[in-house]
Amino acid sequence: MSDSKPALQLNVPAMPLHGRHLIEASAGTGKTYNITRLYLRLLLEKHLTVKEILVMTFTKAATEEIKGRISATLREAAGLWQNVKDSEHALTEADLETLDPVFSHLLRTCDVDDSLARIKAAQLELDDASVFTIHGFCQHVIGQLAFNSGFAMSLNLSKDTSDLYLQATEDWIRKISRRALVEGNNEDFLLLAKYGWHVPERLLSTFNGSIRSSLTPILLNEESIESAFISDLENNPNTEAGHFSSYLNLIESNEDLLYAQLIKTPAHKKTRPAELEALKTWLKQGDYALAPAEALAFLDGRRYARNTSGVKEILSPIKIFTKEIETAVQEKEAALEQVPVFTLINDAIAFIKQRVAKQKKQLGVIDFDDLIAMLADEVSKPHNTLVAQLRKNFPVALIDEFQDTDAKQYAILDAVYPSANVAKDDALDGEDNKTALLMIGDPKQAIYRFRGGDIFTYLKAGRQADYRWVMNTNWRSVSGMVKAYNRLFYGAPVASNAPAEVFGFDIRYTPVLHTKHASAAKQPLEDPNNERSAMNYVSMGLEEKQDANTMRRNMAQWIAQEIYRLLNEASFVKRSHDGGEVSPKREPVRPADIAILVKDRTEANVIKQVLQQKGLASVYLSDRSNLFLTPQAKDVFRLLNGIWHASDNSKVASSLASPLWGYSPDTLISLLYHEDDEQWDEAYERVLRLRDVWLQKGCMSVLLHLLQTRYQPVGVDVERALTNYQHLAEVLEKASTTQPRPEQLLDWLHKQIYQPESDEEMTLRLESDSQLIRLITQHGSKGLEYPIVFVPFASG
Repeated sequence: MSDSKPALQLNVPAMPLHGRHLIEASAGTGKTYNITRLYLRLLLEKHLTVKEILVMTFTKAATEEIKGRISATLREAAGLWQNVKDSEHALTEADLETLDPVFSHLLRTCDVDDSLARIKAAQLELDDASVFTIHGFCQHVIGQLAFNSGFAMSLNLSKDTSDLYLQATEDWIRKISRRALVEGNNEDFLLLAKYGWHVPERLLSTFNGSIRSSLTPILLNEESIESAFISDLENNPNTEAGHFSSYLNLIESNEDLLYAQLIKTPAHKKTRPAELEALKTWLKQGDYALAPAEALAFLDGRRYARNTSGVKEILSPIKIFTKEIETAVQEKEAALEQVPVFTLINDAIAFIKQRVAKQKKQLGVIDFDDLIAMLADEVSKPHNTLVAQLRKNFPVALIDEFQDTDAKQYAILDAVYPSANVAKDDALDGEDNKTALLMIGDPKQAIYRFRGGDIFTYLKAGRQADYRWVMNTNWRSVSGMVKAYNRLFYGAPVASNAPAEVFGFDIRYTPVLHTKHASAAKQPLEDPNNERSAMNYVSMGLEEKQDANTMRRNMAQWIAQEIYRLLNEASFVKRSHDGGEVSPKREPVRPADIAILVKDRTEANVIKQVLQQKGLASVYLSDRSNLFLTPQAKDVFRLLNGIWHASDNSKVASSLASPLWGYSPDTLISLLYHEDDEQWDEAYERVLRLRDVWLQKGCMSVLLHLLQTRYQPVGVDVERALTNYQHLAEVLEKASTTQPRPEQLLDWLHKQIYQPESDEEMTLRLESDSQLIRLITQHGSKGLEYPIVFVPFASG
């Protein structure tokens, strides 16, 4: 972000509490810790209440975590301030130097009695603190201020409008199909089918981000692709246009040497002079086109691999040059090939957006994204009253994970919290010193568009910020790891002071400092049989050409073997800050200490199968499947349906087939065919007893009783099945509060299974045993910490 102000090292006690601040925080640099310290300064210095300090993040879990950390900080501060107040002796400078820097600053600058009263008041009011998700904030604003702002109150907020988007997608594909059938023009349908996008669900999942985005897709045509191709090559130091002439000069000035070393025998003289001429001709033309086969043959490295006369030094750079151009040409041709299908997709996106908007209007329904759009539109209107109201209610905003903010969300913040210069120019009655916007995020993560955020919004915020800060000490990782990713993200040796364009988008990586007080340094990994760096690159040597599936399996087997070795040989050693060993007792590496990052479920399954063969249990943490689409959901329905309708023998028989009853296959056959009346009567009596349990204690008691006393697990995914059963019991117990009669509950469960709706609560629970090796997608691993991490298939 070179067009913005240079970032200064964050100094929380000294930074001003007005204007706009962009705080760049890499992983492990104490982001949440500093949020709590800023929060305390706002309470005690600006005399704000917990209702007036707006804290926004992007998930409900994150809001709860921040609330918990704020509560802990207030509790710590209350204890310290109370001790100071009760003490007979005033704090000395030496005393203050030993305290948290923010606590020390506040004790120096704020009245102790007043501060203690404010801390206690904040503790009492913390349940009402303005800590929201962005959606929660918009909903709160619209609900609280709608009467003053003209929002329509007849709209219904829907948590999930995915059915509308799927219906609109189906309508568009139907339109394409009709064109193929009626007009005989099937080109568009075949084009979609080539990529699998003729299936509505697949088309929607692939382009969901673009469909739901407020931004309009930019469609690249042949001309823009060609222009980008030339521009990228010219701006790449390895392929800039000047290389054509410089490499031609290099060859011509060393032509005698090339002839002497490479064109020796009669066989050489038949082909190689022509190859050399083809290479020279290609370089003379200076066009970014594929080098001819003859030219590439002359550059064949096998001809000069062992040559010590300087031929390798002449031809190797030219070979790399041709290879990079070849890669760029292939990428350009692939892009050109996709122009027709993306033209079609652009039409689909526009159609779906328009159709969904029309449906929402007809149904009087809005979703969370609509809330943001409505609020952004409202605050952008001239002379609106909402901005002033928001500025009064929430003078200061702390935005966590700011890199996930999109254009609409930033538009709200931009309107409510002006920069110091804008506020001064607009003469907002001194409001420039009262309002503050503190945006905390990591630009490196913005390029991945988590939760719809976009890098351009982040860059814009950086340009408009009054202050830019960087948190530059990693308090989490060992020094070796910090040094390794400094080198990786800097793109060059840090000492060179010449960072490479690793991330693009004009993002400059600021190297992070390490500290001996880092949490991981207190218990480092010790592997007696394998001394390694903190970050290691493992290359799979190929003895012969292998297909992608074989290579993946070989990689997975190596990882499984290495994990097995680490679990049996490596350990964590507790150490003090000076590096000395504190306890001779070593803690062995546990499965839960290990994470394997994958791109998707397919890669996860490859790893999981190989781990199972090695006797290693694992869990896929990125499973977002719907609970009611699992076999266990249908099984529970059949089970409960038979228990409730005990007078219907066919339903009872279907119920008894559930694994929850624990009957063996032979016993089931006997029961289902009534081969043993006594056995049937006994089973039927159990059904009736559980029916009574349901009526007296609820269906959760029924399911838990069977899980504890009868359930016989079968198959390989036992852990998953057990967790799904337990999750279903909890969900049904909760649903029974609104569906109190068994018939109602069964109807509700049937609807969830056969007419499913997306709901966060209905997402599959993870295996109950938390002590498993973790398989997780690279995106899903965001913000999580693991002592040992494997990244298989990193090269493709």
